[in-house]
Amino acid sequence: MRESVHTRAGRRDLPSRRVRLGIIAVTGAAALLAAACSSPAGHQAAGHNGHAAASPSVSPPAQVVISPASGTTHVNPSKGISVTVSQGKISNVSVTTGSDSVAGLLATGAQSWHTKWALRPSTKYNVTVTAVNPSGKTSTATSTFRTLTPSATMSATTALGNQTYGVGMPIMITFSSPVTRRAAVEQAIEIKSSKPVVGAWMWDGNQALDFRTQVYWPEHTNVSFVAHFNGLEFAPGVFGTANLSQGFHIGNSLIGVTSTRTHKTRIYWKNKLFGVWTDSSGMPGDDTADGTYLTIEKANP
Repeated sequence: MRESVHTRAGRRDLPSRRVRLGIIAVTGAAALLAAACSSPAGHQAAGHNGHAAASPSVSPPAQVVISPASGTTHVNPSKGISVTVSQGKISNVSVTTGSDSVAGLLATGAQSWHTKWALRPSTKYNVTVTAVNPSGKTSTATSTFRTLTPSATMSATTALGNQTYGVGMPIMITFSSPVTRRAAVEQAIEIKSSKPVVGAWMWDGNQALDFRTQVYWPEHTNVSFVAHFNGLEFAPGVFGTANLSQGFHIGNSLIGVTSTRTHKTRIYWKNKLFGVWTDSSGMPGDDTADGTYLTIEKANP
C-alpha cells in the first residue's frame, strides 16, 4: 500500500520545508517503502485522515494613492504630482496634458513616484497608475485635476547668447522680482556640459543668480541649461509662467595672473604664457583684494 502526496507551486518569497512519509510495513515481505515530498510553508500535505490541505491565502490588491486627487482644482503647480503604493509596487505611471507627457522619478523599491519638475499653471492633467501586488495581480488608479491660474507672476532672463565665451564665463540669470524660495529655484535648473565640471550657484542679492565652476570651464566645452521655471513658485503666491533655456560654447583659454606687488600681469593664452603686461593694480588707497575675477564685458575704452 502506498500513500501519495500532491504538491502545489508556492510563493517565491517563502522557504520550503520537507515532509517525510512514514515507513509502510507490508505483511509477508521484508520490504520498506519510503516516499518523500516537499511542500511550501503554509501548506500541509494530505494527512492520514485523507483530508486535503487548506487553500493558500490570496495577496490583497496593491493600494495606490495619487496626489492631487481626482477632481481637485486650483492645484499648486509647484508641488507636482506624487504617487505612493502599499502592498505592491508601481509598474507604470502615465501623466499627460493634451498630447504632451510629463517626466517623473521612481524611487528605489518602486513604491513611490514624483514628477521631476513643476507643473504648468492653468492646465488639466490626467494621471494613470498601474501597480502589481506580490501575487502578480495588477491594479489601476486614475486622477484628473487642474492647476491654478496665478494671480502674480514673474519672469527670468539670461545675459548669455548662443555664442563663444571664455573659460571663466558664469551662467547668469536675472529675475524680474525678488526670489525667496532660492533652493527650489536652484533645483529647477538643469545644466549639461560636454566635459564634466564641478561648480555651484551664487546669489547676488535676491534677483540675480550665477553658476560658477570651481576652477574653469575646460576649453572647447559645449554648455546648455534649462531652467524649469514654468509653474515654479518663486515666492509665496508668485509663479513662473515660462521655462528659460540657452546653449553656448567655451572657446580658447585666456587667463591673466596679476601681482599687486610687481604690478605685472602674466597673460596665458591656450594655457601657455603669451606675454607679461604692466598693470595698475594695487594703487595707493585703492588696494585690489586677492582672488579670482571675471572679465565678462568689453568696451572702448
